[in-house]
Amino acid sequence: MSNRSKIEWTDATWNPLRGCVKISPGCKHCYAEVFAERFRGVLGHPYEQGFDLQLVPDKLTEPLRWRTPRMVFVNSMSDLFQDGVPDEYIITVAHVMAIAKWHTFQVLTKRPQRMRELLSDKLLFAARAPHIWWGVSVEDKQYGVPRIAQLRTAPAQVRFLSIEPLLEDLGQVDLTGIHWVIVGGESGPGARPMQQVWVESIRDQCAAARIPFFFKQWGGVQKSKTGRILNGRTYDEQPPRSSVPVPEPIRRFAFIQDLERTVASWRSTIVGNRSGSKTRRSRGVQNAPAARRVEEEGPYLFEMPEQTTPEPQIAPLTEPIWTENKARLIERYLYYFVLVTKHGTYIDGFAGPQWLDKPDMWAAKLVLESEPRWFRHFHLFDREKGKVDHLHALRNLYPERDIHVYQGDFNSLLPDLLQSGKITQREATFCLLDQITFECHWATLQALAQYKTVGHKIELFYFLPNSWLLRALKQQRDIQVLKNWWGRDDWETWGSLSREERARSFAARFKQELGYRSVKPWPIYERRDGGNIMYYMIHATDHPAAPELMARAYRQAVKPKESYEQLQMEFKSLAIEIELAPC
Repeated sequence: MSNRSKIEWTDATWNPLRGCVKISPGCKHCYAEVFAERFRGVLGHPYEQGFDLQLVPDKLTEPLRWRTPRMVFVNSMSDLFQDGVPDEYIITVAHVMAIAKWHTFQVLTKRPQRMRELLSDKLLFAARAPHIWWGVSVEDKQYGVPRIAQLRTAPAQVRFLSIEPLLEDLGQVDLTGIHWVIVGGESGPGARPMQQVWVESIRDQCAAARIPFFFKQWGGVQKSKTGRILNGRTYDEQPPRSSVPVPEPIRRFAFIQDLERTVASWRSTIVGNRSGSKTRRSRGVQNAPAARRVEEEGPYLFEMPEQTTPEPQIAPLTEPIWTENKARLIERYLYYFVLVTKHGTYIDGFAGPQWLDKPDMWAAKLVLESEPRWFRHFHLFDREKGKVDHLHALRNLYPERDIHVYQGDFNSLLPDLLQSGKITQREATFCLLDQITFECHWATLQALAQYKTVGHKIELFYFLPNSWLLRALKQQRDIQVLKNWWGRDDWETWGSLSREERARSFAARFKQELGYRSVKPWPIYERRDGGNIMYYMIHATDHPAAPELMARAYRQAVKPKESYEQLQMEFKSLAIEIELAPC
């Protein structure tokens, strides 16, 4: 990546692949090919293979390391949508752009048909992103102008034209659905001349359609001499950029760590194929990892092709988590997590105290009392009046905090909360669902999982009963209760599984149907020395740091709490590692 690009309409270039094949007159004097072929055969040089197509997975993490927002031209030395680039790799590149939303990405192609097809299907998540701009090159009427119609039908938020090199008068151009136009002449040896009247025609059409117009250069053999002045001035208009804060260092580090697994997979596959290939100037790429596919709208956290966060292993515990400590587990985990987010919203669907004489088992109380008090908003639900009275009393102890108490069925009241806008898209949000047996509906889980359209999903702590579940299934006479809870009609088949298989199967639904990247069923035992597993606390998240934080909370929940200063030093060490990473 070049962080000081000489291309006038961008700030930086990012090349996760190299090399291309000429397909139209605009490619005749390709600057990228001329540059790359100078180094063919130079051992160790990035262009040792000249302008042959090659994937460069080691470049994938680069935008995530940039602390300053930039306009980034994607693949200035290639074409992302050319034949030979696997769909899976294109999806990987798009997911990097989707997560690095503090930058603005410019993707330019001469293959609009493939781009349109992917944007309408596998890349729909990226097509909707306002910080990713999609464009086509236009050089003449025969090859270039038809690309505009292909681009117009792509479901992109921002579409642009790079009319460069402009080789002839394009006449009247249909600019419907276009948001930006760049015009420039060809430069370098053999450059074909561009006439001023051609440029003025496009400029005037853009002005009439109120489309930003950018004049890049007149070109020529020595473009520095011809400059970029048109009718006495420069034209540097661009569409407005989206403004997104740069994530804190620890979050960028987590994104990079998450992506490194994908990078390693592509790297190993490419090395394997190279070792088995003796063709020096092959123009295709045969290095797509098998079975690396992605859903249309990949996971929220770090969307990578068919990649799930490895679930942490549970080491043997000297003191297992038992029922009296399940509230401590939630509080300890959230204590760790707010050190990452510095903010949060807490939702508790069944928030009333279960045992009035055991306040340490009351999760809502423990979370409210936890220091530092970085949680900003609390939404506490319960249907029993007596428990709601206790929630009101708890709220009155903290008049300065934003605490909302709701009486009624959580499944019925949740839609109103979500529609109210009180749960913001970017606020870290956690929902505890400590039901007794069948109280939480599957549709409620779907509403929570689907609510956020940016950032991370609402994180879930779902208590699945275990020791009495089969008995409860047999005794429940109201089939609608089971349908609401399970969300399907096959609960009888599921109930025939072993306890461990039931937990794994239920967790798998959180991944497959709700779209969470990491789902782990954590056993909650009957008593201090173990015994029966009373519950599985299913932790569903798509934050890359969350699984290890929960593993730590599970190990530490019954031990004395680490000091804020101690934890701050540990997290600071991660932040330093990020800051020292190359940018």
